Amino acid sequence: MGAKLGQQKMLLKVSGAKRDFLTFQLADDQHEIGIDGALIPWRRELWDKLRETGLFENMKGEICSTDVLPPKYKLLFDIGYGSDDTPAEIQRLHEVTVVSNDRVTAEDHFQGLFESSRNVSLHYEPGDVLMVQPCNLSESIEIALDALKYPNTLLDRPFYLSPSDKFVKLPPKCLIGVRPTLRNCFKRLFDLQVIPRKSFFQMLASISTCVSEKEKLLEFVSPHALDDFLDYTTRCRRTTAEVLRDFPETSSNIPPERLFDLFTTIRARAFSICSAPSTKNIEILVAKVLVRIRNGTFKFPKEDKQVICVGPGTGVAPFRSYLLWRNRCENSASSILFFGCRGKKRDFYFEQEWDHLANTKTYTAFSRDTDRKARFLPASVSHIYVQHLILQHADEVWEILGKQDGSSGNMPKEVALAIDAVAVKHGCTEESFHTKLESCGRLQYETWS
Repeated sequence: MGAKLGQQKMLLKVSGAKRDFLTFQLADDQHEIGIDGALIPWRRELWDKLRETGLFENMKGEICSTDVLPPKYKLLFDIGYGSDDTPAEIQRLHEVTVVSNDRVTAEDHFQGLFESSRNVSLHYEPGDVLMVQPCNLSESIEIALDALKYPNTLLDRPFYLSPSDKFVKLPPKCLIGVRPTLRNCFKRLFDLQVIPRKSFFQMLASISTCVSEKEKLLEFVSPHALDDFLDYTTRCRRTTAEVLRDFPETSSNIPPERLFDLFTTIRARAFSICSAPSTKNIEILVAKVLVRIRNGTFKFPKEDKQVICVGPGTGVAPFRSYLLWRNRCENSASSILFFGCRGKKRDFYFEQEWDHLANTKTYTAFSRDTDRKARFLPASVSHIYVQHLILQHADEVWEILGKQDGSSGNMPKEVALAIDAVAVKHGCTEESFHTKLESCGRLQYETWS
């Protein structure tokens, strides 16, 4: 199916009812008015059902789309800040220096991949992830501040955030600091470069007192103007800062406390670490590039256990870290690495290193190098991938998986099928051998698309 289906299920229970308060609804984003084709009638039915319960005496007859909740926070100025001690949350972040940024793909390759090294000494394990916290571009900050027209005295005035409700969480202190200012929030907290959603326009419409701008904002929110909305936002990659510039009358009337409702938070970017833990620098493999380290999902076996690693593309990064560490350990067992990329001369990451790992066999699949197509593949297969290598080296794979005690896209599934095929070839009668390996922690995935 070309359509993407979104599913939302309401399990609201009222007055002890044994059945669902409202049935779930499927929404199709390729409907002529997008997911609103299913959402709007479902939401209307929800309001009607809530009114029928009689539990909400002050509930309006109709819900106005421009009504908004009170601001999440109150900004309190000129009050005491308490202790000047730096919270542990801030101490966990480190400003680092990029000491090298070496391209590891061919100059004419469409992907510019870089091995980026940062000068910082942090404890981490193979498979851990470096969290890189970006800041807004100065150009985006300038565009937003020009539209908002806040005076410098307001932008640089420290404040204290008071949540309007006990369930509202404060922004991370590592982003806003101990004594936050609006200028710092525009630099580190508010995402000015994200493509805005409809809720952004709805919030602006609720604030706007300019008739012409309010009319245009409500038009973008309307489900029947979906194409206009996509043309204005997604298709031309227009940012939130640029939207503020396009609606100057509305932007100049935004109260400061509404900024925390209007903007989403800049999220940290995750990169697998590809350097060995004992080195002074942290190295990551990035497609185009205050940090912290997050625990990885992999539970690597001890060095005396044999291991098979399958790492296509930049997915090889945590395995490089792990295999370099094993190579420095005494009495480390043998390892197998299956690596796949588009071309040997395009994006064969760390090509010169793999042969120097004494206890590691490396098998490569170059999917776009047609002259390197393996002879064992049938004529119907035009490209070679890592799952084909697993089948080619079935005996070695089974030696580890079968005889020892213990973007994502389609790659993990194809690898699992290849493992099952290896098991069948060697007489295993279990229907899904890879499921057994997963259940006992011997087969692990870390995938993304």
